[in-house]
Amino acid sequence: ATPPMTSLIISIQSTCPAGKTKRVRSASSGEQSPLVFPGCLKCKAGEYSDAGGGCRRCDRGKYQPQQGQPSCLSCPKGNVSVADGATECTPCPAGTFMDVEAGSLCKECSAGAISTLPSSHSCSLCPPPPLRTLRRVHNLFHLPPRQGH
Repeated sequence: ATPPMTSLIISIQSTCPAGKTKRVRSASSGEQSPLVFPGCLKCKAGEYSDAGGGCRRCDRGKYQPQQGQPSCLSCPKGNVSVADGATECTPCPAGTFMDVEAGSLCKECSAGAISTLPSSHSCSLCPPPPLRTLRRVHNLFHLPPRQGH
């Protein structure tokens, strides 16, 4: 026998635990409101849900690689996520850096500085050119040699 409709409605949870959301089907023609199914679904990777809320996409600078999680993780220094709903962070390429957690855009090294590896937290000052390079530049432009060199 089919249980009466009132007992079915009573068995539907009013909230879902963190990391999950209600299963809802939008209202079709002729229906007054959306249909809510019993039970809860895990939020997808790139999303999170605190207790009782619906699934929300992780903000830029954060990510979530797993399903059904109550929060997102911050991208570590040297890495970024440039779009909402990220499932992973992207390393900043050489020549750029990210010096804080939860970054959303890699920063360019300033003039005279460089980062040679991906995922850099900072840039280093460029080393001065070797002395022989300076001599070649002087010779190329027929400049008199600097005194003491």
